Amino acid sequence: MSKLPVLLLLLISLFLINCNDDFQINAKWKDITIVYCLLNPSEPDSQHFVRINRAFLNDKNDALMLAQNPDSTNYQDSLFVRLEYWKNNTHVSVNDIVLYRIPNNHKDSGIFANTGQYLWATPKKTVLDQEAIYKLRITNTVTGKEVWAETPIVGNIYSLFPKVGNKITISPKSNIDFQWYSGKNAFFYDVVAEIWYNEFPASKPEEKTKKVLYWPIAKNYVPSKTDEIVEMKVTVPGISFYQFLKDNIPVNYDINREFLRIDFIYSAGGEEIYNYMNVNKPSIGIVQKKPEYTNISNGLGVFSSRNRNVVSVQITPTMRVELQTNDLTRDLNFIR
Repeated sequence: MSKLPVLLLLLISLFLINCNDDFQINAKWKDITIVYCLLNPSEPDSQHFVRINRAFLNDKNDALMLAQNPDSTNYQDSLFVRLEYWKNNTHVSVNDIVLYRIPNNHKDSGIFANTGQYLWATPKKTVLDQEAIYKLRITNTVTGKEVWAETPIVGNIYSLFPKVGNKITISPKSNIDFQWYSGKNAFFYDVVAEIWYNEFPASKPEEKTKKVLYWPIAKNYVPSKTDEIVEMKVTVPGISFYQFLKDNIPVNYDINREFLRIDFIYSAGGEEIYNYMNVNKPSIGIVQKKPEYTNISNGLGVFSSRNRNVVSVQITPTMRVELQTNDLTRDLNFIR
């Protein structure tokens, strides 16, 4: 089973942190369903997860006591969860995907119970149709209540530069253009570079430790056109790469370093998750009331899609020389 996506956990944390005073947590008990799901066709084992919880406080019980009781936040066996397959405005029920309940072993300990927590998962090797609309439908088999939402699938992203297998040179004297074809249904993009290198004592080159740095290239980039597949480009100064290394690798003359590769990661998300993150981002100054965003009908949360493409490249001999001689990186002891 693949790991629960980090972004999904972040969304849940944001929701809990940003509850405002208008939410009457000790009001008369009401079944409020909270749903988080990001469908991702690039998942390594093609398994997708939905987190479903419920609002749990009422005016008769202590909040901390209820938080430690998984029965207060979970639906246990009472939910029937499925992804309905829609194409050309037609429900093709034979392609529906029924999800099953599994233990959630990724929740940290804290105020809320970290035992007895569950996710709903698709079968492994579930391939999503990028031309379809998926409707998440959750039915409470005890009360009959239904919660639903829908999302298109964010399509594949194709890198134009750099390309897999190529060697690149990042020159400190010029700009570098990162180019790709947009994914269908993608609303925003993040581009980050994972910089991999070995570190070892100069006197003991066999004692290598693999290191990685994350160089942000573009964050929450929204193109001028989001409704069609177009060629996209983000331009950054080449010198910023060398400055990033200088700022993030400590100088140690007893340590040598060996550059391994760069993984350029292109990530894209749907409009719903973009809206949700914007509404829940940290506020600047005093805010009396924060707006709310949800695309869950008869509930709260977000149901959307994302995708990503990873392009691994080596650097050229010319760039290895630049790492050794550039004023910003010469003291980092990169070897050829």
